[in-house]
Amino acid sequence: MSQIGAAIDKGELRLLRRVWQGMKQRCSNPNTKHWRYYGRRGIQVCERWRESFENFLADMGPRPSPKHSIDRINSNGNYEPANCRWATWRQQMETRRPKALFTVHAYGVEEAIRLFLEADARWRADHPQEPA
Repeated sequence: MSQIGAAIDKGELRLLRRVWQGMKQRCSNPNTKHWRYYGRRGIQVCERWRESFENFLADMGPRPSPKHSIDRINSNGNYEPANCRWATWRQQMETRRPKALFTVHAYGVEEAIRLFLEADARWRADHPQEPA
C-alpha cells in the first residue's frame, strides 16, 4: 500500500478503488452499461493506471470531498494524469458538451438554465468546428 493509501480512511479507499474499477470497465468492457459513451468512442485508460490502483491513487490523490468525482478535463480525451481531476458536479457541468435534455439537480430552474447557457457558450467557443 502506498503512503497516500495508508493515510486514507478504509471506506474512502474502497470507494476510490470502485472509481478506478468503474473507469477501466467503462473503457474496456462492451457489456457494461456506459461503455457506449467511453470505450465505443475510443476513450481509454492510460497504461500506468490500467496496471495499478496504486499508480492511479498516487497520481490522483484522495478526493477533496465526497461531492467530488473523477472528471476528464477534455471529455474527448483519455483517462490519464494530465486530463483528469477531482471535480464537483457544477465544475463538471462547466466542461461538458451541452445536451438537449438537462437535469436540474440542486439548483433552481433559472440558475440551471443560466449555467447551461454559460456552459453551451464556452463549449461552442472551444469547439467552433463541431456541430452542437
